[in-house]
Amino acid sequence: MNLSEETKQLRNSLNHLVRIFENRIRDISRISYYGEFIREYRSEGIYEKFKEFFGEGEFKILGIDGSLTQERRIEMLIFYVCAVGFYGKLTIKNSEVKIDVSRAAEEATVNLSTSIPLWLEDISNIDPNFEYILNDFELIKTIDSIPYALMTMSELKLAYDQLNSEEVKVVVLDRMLSGTYGPAARDFRNLVKRNKSVICKIETPYGNPTMLDINLAGYIGPGGIYIPCRDPYLPYFAIKRLIEKMQKGEEKFKKRDLPRILDLNESLTKEALKDILKLNVKYNGILLNDEGEYITLNKDVMNYWNRVWYATEKLLNKIYNSREKHPLTIDEEEWMTTLDLNTINLYILYSIIDKAVKNGKLLIGIVKDTNSTDLMRSMIPYILTNKNELMLPPRFRSDKALLSLISAINYRSIKVPWRTIEYDSFMATIIQEELDEALEAAFKAAREIIGR
Repeated sequence: MNLSEETKQLRNSLNHLVRIFENRIRDISRISYYGEFIREYRSEGIYEKFKEFFGEGEFKILGIDGSLTQERRIEMLIFYVCAVGFYGKLTIKNSEVKIDVSRAAEEATVNLSTSIPLWLEDISNIDPNFEYILNDFELIKTIDSIPYALMTMSELKLAYDQLNSEEVKVVVLDRMLSGTYGPAARDFRNLVKRNKSVICKIETPYGNPTMLDINLAGYIGPGGIYIPCRDPYLPYFAIKRLIEKMQKGEEKFKKRDLPRILDLNESLTKEALKDILKLNVKYNGILLNDEGEYITLNKDVMNYWNRVWYATEKLLNKIYNSREKHPLTIDEEEWMTTLDLNTINLYILYSIIDKAVKNGKLLIGIVKDTNSTDLMRSMIPYILTNKNELMLPPRFRSDKALLSLISAINYRSIKVPWRTIEYDSFMATIIQEELDEALEAAFKAAREIIGR
């Protein structure tokens, strides 16, 4: 093929791509329902809302970003992870709300970092799945999971530490909270299935954590986390209620009174009790005593979070502050695995949310996933179904591409700044089934477990 033929072929290919893009533009221009999922900025009542939530005065905003890199020298890997926080100013007074981040890079910063050396042969100690790896792609994926878990940990720990400051009222993370929860919760569940964790090796004033403690902490958190009363959360919903009753002085619980105590119907109560008794058997009877007509939670169960959180802080101190031995080893033979690391990340995330809610702090997670498709795949079809408008949304590679074109084409009617509507993270876990003969749309879970 000579140069002129190549040029002609390239021109034809580019023209074809342009026609495809023009067709997409035409599809977008016909969308009349974009107002259903786009909201313009409104300033009405913003001062009163900020004043009610934060109070009046000058406060700090902290934006946190993480970074990681790794080096390989012969058979040794060295991971470097870091999280850096930049301060901005939030001023709420004189009937005005001002946000100033113009000097963020010049102001004092906070940071958290660590470096982790590993022999390649020791990767199997960190990732339990390493021994099943069959190719280089899976090897690289496994290796990358270690610094990523540590970078996530660095960002979350820095956020937790800064939420203790009275001056800091807003913490902005360069990650979605729901997107952080999913992988952490997945690895926590895998850790529970494995039934082994270095967290149990840590001594605390309340005794060593047990796998029951680790399990309860992963589902219930410090106690203020919402737990839905459905599988797989139902038994933990019930245990949380019983712990709350014990904290008020109750000790024994009549089984026939459980529907009232748990505020559940008979069917759900029976299911919850059955699951609780199974948990008790799994953990060798350390959860409760079954006395036939009554059940009694062991009093030591109330300290599940105290044990787990004390151990978590001790392990965090070892990773970031201790200069003795290796950051990821407990002794010569015990290593923190990626399952342990991400379970710790789950506990930190719970603590951050709990602290923010109790102390009137605002925690913001930024969506930066340029490949996100939640809006197109779930949210827009859901909106159209509720409006009885059965049509297919435009097909784009990502929500970002769709929103960019909608904003550009409708620039006269969509004033900046704007945002998409708020929606629960569970929308990311459902998909629309194909329209049936009656032109009725249905939705189903995209995964086995729908997050809370």
